Amino acid sequence: MSERTRSSRERIDDEPLRHAPSTLSIEIDTFSLDDDDNSFDVDKAGNEVFLENWQADWKKLSLQGELTIQDTLESVFPPDEWKSGPMAEVVLAVECEYTHLREGRTVPVENFEAGTTEFEIEFQSTEVYGTIEVTPLVVRIEDAETSGDYRTHAGLELADGEPWYVNIDETDDASGPLLPPIFKSFEESDNDERFPNDAVYVVDKTKLEAPKLYVNRDHEPIAAALNTGPRGKLGKVMNVYTDSILLPALSELVLWTAEDVDEEGEPEHDWQGDLLDEIVTEMYNEDSAANAAEELAQEYTDGDMTEILNKTSTTIQQFLEMSDDMNDLVDRIRS
Repeated sequence: MSERTRSSRERIDDEPLRHAPSTLSIEIDTFSLDDDDNSFDVDKAGNEVFLENWQADWKKLSLQGELTIQDTLESVFPPDEWKSGPMAEVVLAVECEYTHLREGRTVPVENFEAGTTEFEIEFQSTEVYGTIEVTPLVVRIEDAETSGDYRTHAGLELADGEPWYVNIDETDDASGPLLPPIFKSFEESDNDERFPNDAVYVVDKTKLEAPKLYVNRDHEPIAAALNTGPRGKLGKVMNVYTDSILLPALSELVLWTAEDVDEEGEPEHDWQGDLLDEIVTEMYNEDSAANAAEELAQEYTDGDMTEILNKTSTTIQQFLEMSDDMNDLVDRIRS
């Protein structure tokens, strides 16, 4: 899905224009893997599909189902356009947070009257991991001449439906909320000194309340591995790459937090509270984040950097399960 479409979705609630919410629905019924001619019924509950227990080393996943327009969508189109043929399409907006996939898959329909259409969407294993969100939309594809209270700009949503969630892997999201990677071309950063061309990653502290981890996508093999779901041999490499970047990056944040904690063990920024809960409590074997923060701050004040770095390194390696990832990679290479 284009940037224009996504930005239109964000501002849609502020526009007093015609829109048909919850007029679409989908039902995912079967799936197949790779080039297997056999389709299997999905295990589902409500609008959630569970495929985690199927084979791990597939290359292509196909989902089959039905999309239903519950009622005519005539009201969201200008009268002349409705008669001549609506300039819109039905799209399944797919999103996978783990791999940063966000795009639209078109579902051909004969018209925008009430009715049901079968669909099939495919995903490569390198595109998805964890959970795929699938949302039915009707999106305008050309500007319309009539304005009034109609949504006439290309990219705007005209109708939507409830999303479905397809779970394809059991994930451990422990490290995700702390510092998710953002892919950026350092070469195209207009000589910004924060992003040296030869750097693999940078922890950007420009906004102290929200540090960001930028990964240099100019190093294409590394960026490709980091952007791949941890499935197959390349996926195992991705896990080790991710660990090797997150270990020093999270260590930076621990030292930064040590400097910011006040006398009562309170951090200065919200993200530091998450870091205290997830990492620092384990460093000092404390149930209380405040107590752990006080111990961290005291060691930092005393200048005992060797002890802090040793604890930080060991704890983050355990948090990231680095030994498991490296052993999995070696086992995969040997097999």
